[in-house]
Amino acid sequence: MKFEFNGEWNFSIELPLLGQTLTFEKRTVSNDIPVTINDSHDLEPDPEQEKINAIEFIIENEVQLLEEFHNQIKDEIFPLHKTYIDDEEIFFPKFNSANELGKVLGLNQITILGFEKDNYAYTQFDFNFSADPEHGISFILHKNRLVEHEEIGSVGYDNVYKELGINPNEHHEGWHQQYLNREIKLHEPLAKYGKLKPWQAEINSEFISSLIKDKNNERFIELIESNKIDLSLIQYDKNLLEIAVVYKNLPIVKYLVEHNLPFRNSISYCRSNDIQFLKQLVDLGLDINQPAIYDRSLAMHEIYEIMQGHFHKRENIDEIIEQRVSTLKELLQLGASLDNCDSDKSNYIECLEKQYAKHFIEKTGIIELIEAI
Repeated sequence: MKFEFNGEWNFSIELPLLGQTLTFEKRTVSNDIPVTINDSHDLEPDPEQEKINAIEFIIENEVQLLEEFHNQIKDEIFPLHKTYIDDEEIFFPKFNSANELGKVLGLNQITILGFEKDNYAYTQFDFNFSADPEHGISFILHKNRLVEHEEIGSVGYDNVYKELGINPNEHHEGWHQQYLNREIKLHEPLAKYGKLKPWQAEINSEFISSLIKDKNNERFIELIESNKIDLSLIQYDKNLLEIAVVYKNLPIVKYLVEHNLPFRNSISYCRSNDIQFLKQLVDLGLDINQPAIYDRSLAMHEIYEIMQGHFHKRENIDEIIEQRVSTLKELLQLGASLDNCDSDKSNYIECLEKQYAKHFIEKTGIIELIEAI
């Protein structure tokens, strides 16, 4: 089957056999499997042919891939894991054929790597894995041959380097120098598809963040109004307004609010004791009761820190109480509510009871302390 690249480096391909079979701990079962092509740091709009070949091989050879996964789990990977994990059914479920491999593996993601041999790129398959449910497992393949495996996030590609005769230290140094020598500028989309390559998008994100961080506001606004920067841009799961909050660039916060950008999760990037900045944000429309980190409002965070001082028997508990109560009072003056402290809109006592035993709550005297404020 011929694969047609359309300028998207992250997409899904339809793999009915692998998608329907490799389902371990998958919340949803789907034929569509996410794929990422690792792009080269150049201005070529298309991936190398070796990467296209690898994608087409996967699409055309699901049966062979499933059989390789089955054989490797049965003959190598399970025996290896049994040398350091108790041989229990929960970790090593019995399976009689490749079609039962869903008891062991759940396919989440495929990456087309930047290494190639004999006209095919190497690929990485990331799975949920019964013998390591916390980390999962990655398979590195060339066509349908397993080259190496490791827990997700820990793959070193050692066997790939050996096969290709690459010195890993020199390879890593090359990438490091490329990073150090990168030019931080705003890239235009490539003409063929009207889209950026991933490495260009990363540079653009860095450039835009630097404008906001360095308070180069006139340049930032100029690029927005000339449509060089998209107001709807999301980078590292933050919109432009959230980035402006991170760097406390109040003029840009105001500008973006005027252009109807939502605060989204901005409150998670605020310090609860930075009252003056918080007041300015609240005046612009920030909800002071929105849950922040760990699903707690800023007010609830102050109460929680007092409780943690008691829990860990801090010697400076009186100082902690004084500081946190002072901040809490200021938050209440900004409109914080003790009846709306998490995403369930629980009051502060209900939030405490979710975290601590009632007898411990009573022992600390926290309720009496808060009610006295």
